[in-house]
Amino acid sequence: MKYLILSIGMLLGFIILILNGAENQLPDHVNLFCRQLGAEDWRERESAQSKLIESGRKLIAEYQQLKFSANTTAPEIDNAKDKLTEFVQSLKAAARSKDPEIRMRIIRKIIPVFRQLTASKIAFCSNRDGNEEIYVMPARALGGDADGQNQVNLTKHPGRDRYCSWSPDGTRIVFSSWRDGSPSRANLAKGGNANIYVMNSDGTNQTRLTKHPAEDWIPAWSPDGQKILFQSHRDNKKGTYLMDGDGKNQKILLEQEIFEGLGPLWKPDGQEIIFLSRPNDLSGVIIVNLFNTEIKRISKDEWQKIASGWPADTKKLIFGVKENNNYEIYIMDIFCQEEKNITENKGNDGWPMWGPDGKSIAFYSNRNGRWGIYVMDSQGGNIRGLSIKDDYDPAWSPAVGWLSELFEISEKD
Repeated sequence: MKYLILSIGMLLGFIILILNGAENQLPDHVNLFCRQLGAEDWRERESAQSKLIESGRKLIAEYQQLKFSANTTAPEIDNAKDKLTEFVQSLKAAARSKDPEIRMRIIRKIIPVFRQLTASKIAFCSNRDGNEEIYVMPARALGGDADGQNQVNLTKHPGRDRYCSWSPDGTRIVFSSWRDGSPSRANLAKGGNANIYVMNSDGTNQTRLTKHPAEDWIPAWSPDGQKILFQSHRDNKKGTYLMDGDGKNQKILLEQEIFEGLGPLWKPDGQEIIFLSRPNDLSGVIIVNLFNTEIKRISKDEWQKIASGWPADTKKLIFGVKENNNYEIYIMDIFCQEEKNITENKGNDGWPMWGPDGKSIAFYSNRNGRWGIYVMDSQGGNIRGLSIKDDYDPAWSPAVGWLSELFEISEKD
């Protein structure tokens, strides 16, 4: 009888353990913080809210870093995704609480922070205050009320900052800055020498990657996040250079006596780059294989084309073309090399960039008398102005996929 009672007790304990595990799939502290959102002491409520936001930030950062790391295994990514999903499920459960304070804080205070973190964004240069700075703003492709709002100055430096590129995980931005060194040929008025910098996507931790007396500018992050291409006039060689994402191992990739112009752009598979070549035997839009340096020209003669967009499907390019002293945006099928003007506007339109959905295009234009950032579809329709304050050089953040949908929670849920 004694052993029977002991066995029954152990069985009941095991069942309770299973039920508790099913009910609390997340670490206990997350559920505890959710409950503390309704505490009587306002300081306890504020503390719980801050801790939940910090926990979510860490889970998002962990997932994004693993997702875009070259050395990550599929099970590691799935595990990070599962933890983040469970975290959101816990928030959604708390959002259905009978306590109005808990519901309010989840829906109006916490979820908007995560939606901002995972939303598609456009980084751009602005001269609105008389000094070029890097700004960022939310941009939900061709829809969404947040477009163009909540603009933030990321660089906040008296030196000139321009030409930005997102890391593939969306956590960092590389850019050109004239904040250091002696006056340069390209920037005598404001002083400084162009170098490549990197910062977190919120503008923190601005770090210099190149330190050379020559101009280093127009960086482009590789699709795997491991390398950065940039243009430079160092060592008396106008060329395209390559370095690691942390600035190490800087070396010339292509001497640019024949390769000069805006660019380069990476092909999504990281095997080729594309850029503009100015007047010479290979003028036009050029593709170069990074492994064997094979050169292929896909558009001839009109050397004033500015290649600036290569979508994930690699089938269509978008670029600016100067025609009769006016810049227009063209789209071209790479395989058949057919080109089409999709702006046809009296104003200047340029620097087109594909959005993460592969259907939207960001560009800058002075069609309304002042430079600004616009968005349109791939046929040139549905044009909307997002920011018209002497803004230019847009760079759309990479796709966030299911992350942006994960945090869609409303008071109706």
